[in-house]
Amino acid sequence: AAYLVVDGNADVVIEGPDGAKLTVAQISRNAFVGEIAILCDVPRTATITATTKLDTLRISKDLFFRLVNEFPTMAVEIMRELARRQEQSNLQLTEANRRLRELENAGA
Repeated sequence: AAYLVVDGNADVVIEGPDGAKLTVAQISRNAFVGEIAILCDVPRTATITATTKLDTLRISKDLFFRLVNEFPTMAVEIMRELARRQEQSNLQLTEANRRLRELENAGA
């Protein structure tokens, strides 16, 4: 299933290779999560942890695909959101890589 945040706030948390939890984003009203697991048939890539009272709407996999078929603009908006998230990830990775090189050069 995927979830639409109706009200409230939450953290998007991933587990690092060392088992440490890392908050990678915050979400709030109108955020949509869980679509990657539906679209790719993969386990969830992150955990959502409520930081306030959280009201969500659960959308089953079957309903998700029915909605996308009936409302093609919804599919376009989902693609835009996924592309935006990918761009944010790329920027974060680029910045982390730059900082790592700086640390390596400072220690050399």
